[in-house]
Parts: sequence; C-alpha cells; structure tokens
Amino acid sequence: MKTIFRLLFNNLNFKIIAVIMAIIIWILAVLFRTNKVSTVIPIQYTKLAGDLIVTDTNTHQVRVILEGRGSDFFKLIINKPEYRLNLSMAKFGTNQYRLIADEISVSSPIIVKSITPEYLEMKIDYLDSNKVDISVPHRYDSQKGIYITNIAVNDNVTLFGPEAQLRFIKEISTESLFISSYSAPEVERRLKIIPPDAKLFTTQPDSVTIIASIEKEETKTVENVPLKITAPARKKISILPDSAQITVRGPASIIEQLEKGDIKVILDLSRLEAGEHNLPAEIILPRSVFLVKCEPPLFEIKIQ
Repeated sequence: MKTIFRLLFNNLNFKIIAVIMAIIIWILAVLFRTNKVSTVIPIQYTKLAGDLIVTDTNTHQVRVILEGRGSDFFKLIINKPEYRLNLSMAKFGTNQYRLIADEISVSSPIIVKSITPEYLEMKIDYLDSNKVDISVPHRYDSQKGIYITNIAVNDNVTLFGPEAQLRFIKEISTESLFISSYSAPEVERRLKIIPPDAKLFTTQPDSVTIIASIEKEETKTVENVPLKITAPARKKISILPDSAQITVRGPASIIEQLEKGDIKVILDLSRLEAGEHNLPAEIILPRSVFLVKCEPPLFEIKIQ
C-alpha cells in the first residue's frame, strides 16, 4: 500500500505540470486541426417586394457541412451563420431557388462543403390588409358571485396577411380575459391580439383596450312556471303538481327582469308506458342564468 502511495505522490509537482501540459497540447491540437462540422442554420429572406409575402415553403432551414480549424468555429458562437436568400426576383405563385454556398453568412477561412436540400420551393401571395372584428375570450368565477355581461372593444384593428387567406377572415381574438373578483362595475384592460398564424399575419395595433361590464350575482325564485308537456297520443294523463317553482341565479340586470315566460319547464312523456312514474323536468334558461333548484324535483305522473 505504501508503495502505491509513493508512486502516486512522488514528484507530485512534476506530474501536475505534465498533466496540464498534456491538456494544453490537446486543446491546441483541437484548435488548429481542420474539422468538419454538420449543423442546421435558418433561412432568412431578403429584398422581398413590400406587396408580397411567403406563404409556404418546403423548408425553413438548411443542413450544411462546414470545414475549418477548431479556432475558427469559436467565431460562430457569437456570429451565428444564416442562409440569406435574395427574393428580389420573386413573383406571385410558385418560385424555386437553387441554394448556393455564397448566400451563407460564414466568415473566412471557414468553407461550406455541402448544403441540404439543394433546392427550395416556395409559394408567394400578394400582401393585403382588411379591417376585422375583435372577440375577447373570457372567464369569470360565477361561484364567487360575479359575471361579465358585456365587453366593448375601443380600437379599430387592421389585419395584414396573404390575400388568398385574408378574404375568409372576418374576426380574430385577443388573449383571454379572466376576472376573479368584483372591484368595480367596469374594468379596463389592454389585451394582446392573437393573429391566426403569427408567421403569416400581423395586426395594427398589436393590442386593444377593452372595457368589461362586471355585475354581482342575484338569486330569484319564480313561482307557477307552467309545464310544457310532450305526451303520448290518446292517453289520459295526470301530473302533480301542474306547475313548477324555479330558483335561479345570475347577473343582477338579467335576474331582475326575468319572468316565468323566460323559463321553460319540459316534461317529455312520449316514451312512457301506462302506469305511475316520477320524472324530473328539463329546465331551459336564458343565457347567463343558472339553475339553483326546481320544486318539485320530481313530478308525479299517471298514464292510463
């Protein structure tokens, strides 16, 4: 054991220097040796006419094999290479380009040995613009007794994009609006617009101001709501009771004006056989109005 320790630690300073020298020699060999490196670089379009837009292409990047010394490749960490495709001669429709090494932004003495694919095909459309409507997806916590009853968008929005697709787009959305608690009857927010496809479409402006109307919840009980009955033909039917008491909740402005004619209580008896039955009713309510309970929960039905 002592012999092993003596071998390891005898002339320790000399051994450390030897290891450091070996590492330095290895680094120098890597830096000054000629290497081939395969990498993927993005394609950047240049000089495309202002009234045109690229709508589709078979690739957005190319794989290249670069040759150079190890020290030269360190420059690419800061100045990352890209393929600059000159589209000054591009026209409406399908265009094809042969990819050549001269369009790659790498500094000498690095050499581009190969490019894959060799050809790029793209479709080009006319760039157009159109006024569009804005919808605001929204959520609120009705369990906390708040409701969003109206959203007003105060800005006009222009959508820019390919002519062939733009003609079918009449409305786009913003990011979602979420209201978690009641603080004021109106809330003003600035929301980002979400284009249909961020690569093809842009908007002016890129965000809009909205004003959301917020209401507190109210509860109301509506009595003597008549039943709407679908019954089998030529059958004698009795139903107890013959009306319902419906308790609902919702925004104050809607609940205050709610009448029994706005509520539908439906009993579908068309598939029931003769005899006695206990059946719940189907309750149909106006938008933003929620059922709390129906009395009775079950109706007594006799069919003869």
